[in-house]
Amino acid sequence: MQSKTFSFGKWAKIFLSGPSKQIEDLRLMACWQGADAKKICVIKAPSNPTGIGYQFITDKPVYGISKNPVTPDVFAEGVMLTENGSAAIIRTADCPTLVLFESTSGRLLMTHAGRAAMTPTNPTGEPVSNIVTKAYSLLTKDRPSPHVLAYITGSICPDCFPHEDETGQKLVAPFNQFPGSVAIKDTQRGSLDLPTLITCQLIRLGVSASAIWHDGVCTYETPGLASFRRDKTKARNAVFVIKL
Repeated sequence: MQSKTFSFGKWAKIFLSGPSKQIEDLRLMACWQGADAKKICVIKAPSNPTGIGYQFITDKPVYGISKNPVTPDVFAEGVMLTENGSAAIIRTADCPTLVLFESTSGRLLMTHAGRAAMTPTNPTGEPVSNIVTKAYSLLTKDRPSPHVLAYITGSICPDCFPHEDETGQKLVAPFNQFPGSVAIKDTQRGSLDLPTLITCQLIRLGVSASAIWHDGVCTYETPGLASFRRDKTKARNAVFVIKL
């Protein structure tokens, strides 16, 4: 299953694909969508705070070569692209992927934005610091009047993402610093709403609500998409972004 391709006009193309197989196949898929074969960066995102690249986005993409077709190029949450024809790929199964484009610089950023990456690392009461704030800061650096477009894809919905046991409640506790039901839709079930939280954070950072899109897909509820919560397997979807 593949969702409809989304684009930021003439500047970037994004698409979500169902369970992927080999990394070399993903590189070929990116080429079919218009990427330069020599400018494709495959990202391995961490699944928890102990993983390599936790809450880190690089502005120095590494592009894979045919001599090493099965190894990720970057261990990080995401990457920023500046070269036309360049592409990035993230594999995920329930965690949203956030894509940002800044039109005055032409910078394109793609990042994994799962529960761990979205967890605030700041002390309560201090300015929020998580993957959204870090992505926005990197994208808009040196831009006095940034104009940002955003797209969220490949996420589980809050109704299918409860954290009801003691361990789950501890995982969502840091999100209580966000007001109202911005992060947690149902406090008793611990239903974490990552797409809404991402959207609200971007608006607070200055992105227009009309410049933020969400694909509306729930990976858990959509046949043909991988969902770790549903299937408990290693199957992963792939999200592609190509700078045109």
